Amino acid sequence: MATNEEQKLQDALLNTYTFNLQFLNEYDNILGQRVAALDSFIGSGEYKERFHLEFIKDDGDFDIYDEANDSYIYNRKPKKWNSKAIVSTNFDTKSTINSLNPGMYNKSITDLSEEKYGLMGLNKLRILSDIKNYTSVRNEKISNNIKKVKSFNKFIFVGTLLGRHIPKILNKIKATNYFVCESNLEIFRLSLFVCDYSLLARDGRSVTFSIMQDETEFSNKLELFYNNFITDNTLFKYYSTNYNIENYFDRIINKVLSKDPFVFDYRMMLESISSITTRNFPKYNTLNFTKLNDTSNIFQDKNIIFLGAGPSLDIGIQWLKENQNKFIIVAMAAALKKLVEYDIKPDIITTLDPQDLVIDQFQGTSSTTLQNTVKIASLNTPDIVMDLLDSESLFTYEVLKSLQKNNPLLDGITIGEVTFKILLLLKAKNIYLLGIDLALNQKTGKTHSDSHACNAHGHKIDIDKKDNQSMLDNTFSLRDDTVLVKGNLIDKVITTRLFNRSVEDYNKFIELNKQANQNIYNLSENGAYIQDTIPTKIIDLELDYEDIDKSELYISLVANLTEISVKDLETIDKNNLKDEILQIDNIIEFIEKFSKIKIKSYTQFKEQLDEIFTNIKYMRSYSTILPEIYINFDFAINRYIDYIFNDRMVKNDIKDLKHIQYIWSIHITELIKQYKSYLQRLI
Repeated sequence: MATNEEQKLQDALLNTYTFNLQFLNEYDNILGQRVAALDSFIGSGEYKERFHLEFIKDDGDFDIYDEANDSYIYNRKPKKWNSKAIVSTNFDTKSTINSLNPGMYNKSITDLSEEKYGLMGLNKLRILSDIKNYTSVRNEKISNNIKKVKSFNKFIFVGTLLGRHIPKILNKIKATNYFVCESNLEIFRLSLFVCDYSLLARDGRSVTFSIMQDETEFSNKLELFYNNFITDNTLFKYYSTNYNIENYFDRIINKVLSKDPFVFDYRMMLESISSITTRNFPKYNTLNFTKLNDTSNIFQDKNIIFLGAGPSLDIGIQWLKENQNKFIIVAMAAALKKLVEYDIKPDIITTLDPQDLVIDQFQGTSSTTLQNTVKIASLNTPDIVMDLLDSESLFTYEVLKSLQKNNPLLDGITIGEVTFKILLLLKAKNIYLLGIDLALNQKTGKTHSDSHACNAHGHKIDIDKKDNQSMLDNTFSLRDDTVLVKGNLIDKVITTRLFNRSVEDYNKFIELNKQANQNIYNLSENGAYIQDTIPTKIIDLELDYEDIDKSELYISLVANLTEISVKDLETIDKNNLKDEILQIDNIIEFIEKFSKIKIKSYTQFKEQLDEIFTNIKYMRSYSTILPEIYINFDFAINRYIDYIFNDRMVKNDIKDLKHIQYIWSIHITELIKQYKSYLQRLI
């Protein structure tokens, strides 16, 4: 029989557990249901527990007994473990993920020649020039040196174990947004008896849980955490239990790097999207997917093979040559050279690139090579490329945002994701993927097919590295760091963080757009796995269907795509732009008032920036990309400002802050006015 003290302890544990379940049912109902289901399975004997909660009398705290290994996770010294966790977590940049890209803030500007750098290069240099205005105020560079900070807004608990350290770290650091991940639901359930998780969601704080979830679910939860107070993502402080944390750090870093504002910076958004799109819209047939109806059948239920420029294109190219008439061939322009080499004629070519350099993808093609080939290009494709393409068979699409009401958003980091979404929207029934590896050549480390420009410049990844140096020195790279992911036809494949980001986009598009009758077969031998696709070996395909008459196909494609295209905005869309311009004028006026405020602290400065962002974020216009431009600007500029003033060594900073206020106000006003001028072209 339990003693009085033991009974009180049991009652307290049960009360904490019951309270936590009530909290989860209200705050994260799905997680609450999963815990309750596990509880039920344990109670009925359907699930045998591996881990057990045990009170260590000599230590005066709780440990986890691992029955499978006959061991204690805290080594029967939980108090010492928890004390170490709390003592080691401080207001410094140890155990911190910094979202700032050091290279962009530490570079010098030597040349602003458009002739030398082209559109993207020129805008990159303009960004460097913008940044220089801010870095010169305090002359502070981004480095990996440990510095003491004033506060953290985002905190990540990597693993929970019993979570006894969590409330004390919360009380010490006082962050406002928390992410809690744990790979074992049984261990998390035990923590509910001894840790009050509701503390993480009190007094204006918020918490996001990811407990024993697959990569897609984890990524979605991490996105929620990231987007909650999106302007507070400069430094991510974390504490790791270092117990069964799997590849959590890789996945967290992937997410942070995927938001790199210099992959596609705010000036590129202005120049290559807003400027070129508004200039090109009246010139070409632009797709409007709202014109599709239930009976639309543009591809006539024929099989489509979508070609990328991944390494597996080299492996399957001869087979494709022999069977090209069995498929409607849809190829991204990056694969065109390989197709020309093997005398394969694509039925549809797609391109997405604001750089003049994209013209290299069409080198080696003659006027007859792409005859009777439909071209689908982004509206921000440069004129030098558009002029190469036959206007009769050229169709364009909008990127990032649509000027047309309810027209689906075509986003994605590369042409691959965008083309894939177009195929889903156009109701392609059977899609075969080849060269959509999203992984490296597993032997050579090459990122693309032999004919791709990347390989011509000698770009390949060292796949023999056992550990990324970036994990050792706290510098990370989207393009050069490698990660191990689930493979398509083999168990695991090596890929880059950038490719892994693309995998997430493919997964997202499938989840949101794939219809039940659409089948996607992935033929890439060494490619990454894409969810809800069917891994298929080329040798297993039975192509027992008739050849396609490509001449008739071309006529049909042009006619059907013309039917769902427009060349001018409707009245409702033009009125929407007029309303947006009025809102922009109000924002400019608000910024002008902000520029004259006597700033007395960085906290006041930050509050004003947040208010400006709120006004932009909640603009009524469905077509505006101003929020995206501002967020990108925030990631590039405001984060740096936050970094230099979030420093315990910074004293008497009002003079510098006023200088920043002046520069910032002029800078953002110039960008917004520029954006407004582009909209006015369409009215």
